[in-house]
Amino acid sequence: MEFMVGLLPGLGDTELAQMAEDLGYSHFGVGDGPILFGDPFVHLAVAARTTQAIKLGTMVVNPVTRIPPAIANAHATLQGLAPGRVFIGIGAANNAMRSLGMPPAHMDELEDAIRIMRALLNGERVQYSWRGRTVEIELLDKAGTMYDISRPIPIYVAAGGPKSLDVAARTGDGVVYSMGCNESLVKLVRREIDASAESAGRDPSSVKLISLVWWRFRRKGESVADAVRGGLGSALISTCVNRRQFLLAHRGIFEPELVDDVVRLSRAYLGAQREKAGAHLDVWKSYVREVGDRFLPLITPRIVDSFAIYGTEDECLEKLARMAAAGTDAFVVFLSDRGRFREDLLDFSRAIIRRWPGCVT
Repeated sequence: MEFMVGLLPGLGDTELAQMAEDLGYSHFGVGDGPILFGDPFVHLAVAARTTQAIKLGTMVVNPVTRIPPAIANAHATLQGLAPGRVFIGIGAANNAMRSLGMPPAHMDELEDAIRIMRALLNGERVQYSWRGRTVEIELLDKAGTMYDISRPIPIYVAAGGPKSLDVAARTGDGVVYSMGCNESLVKLVRREIDASAESAGRDPSSVKLISLVWWRFRRKGESVADAVRGGLGSALISTCVNRRQFLLAHRGIFEPELVDDVVRLSRAYLGAQREKAGAHLDVWKSYVREVGDRFLPLITPRIVDSFAIYGTEDECLEKLARMAAAGTDAFVVFLSDRGRFREDLLDFSRAIIRRWPGCVT
């Protein structure tokens, strides 16, 4: 089992990749949000110089705030610093664009971006449309002095709703899907991936299901509300917003109360961003920092149980094992409590990675 780690980068986080490598994590992924976090490629360039084996990449970029040729170039340049250790994570920019007060990418934009990036990274010439004009482009440095496209760079596609899941399964090397220990959801997502991959003439086993998990070990005397305030809240809100359409499309599989909880929270959060000019900034400035009293009551225990890994160390280990048995191929362990990134990296490695069957770290 691969345990990847993901984070939303800040100025004090540049040494975390080396720490993650030492603790047995397989991948180090950095998020992207132009007004939310630090720049991912600055952090990844530093990580390339301080690590030797861990894989490095974005988790995730998008085709709206960065055009596909620029994304391909940035990762190929990173590969020049960390040969054979680079991956691309890409999605529709739900957080990156909503925080700007703009809608996320359309699915045809996402699919086209993946087509363009894959062709460029394969050294091919490809048609590219921008601002109403279509031309042919390619990465022109074939000598490898500017960037490195001599090695494959896998593309992992973050999905939420039914359409993005279909795009991800047809085009990606892996599908990144945020969920907790809801075995029905894991199995359903795996079935959907298999069906879409087969429809595209692909071997379903070639497409990894990468479960992105927001997690927290229960601390002494802590309530669920404390955990939500301590970092899980923003992550769960974002997950519900991004999963709402998928749950509605498969409503009969899930508890009706869970679907209702997700819809209620999503509508409240999205509605708050449209109340007045600049309201989106007021909502997003608290992302992964705190959850206000307005949304806290809407994050129910059902939502926590379904979309986060929360409990004692033994309970979290057991939940992750059940997710693996249901069809998860790899985990992205996302850090959510900014004040505890180092402690959480260490605690998860000690309590989960080193106790996982077959662990060799």
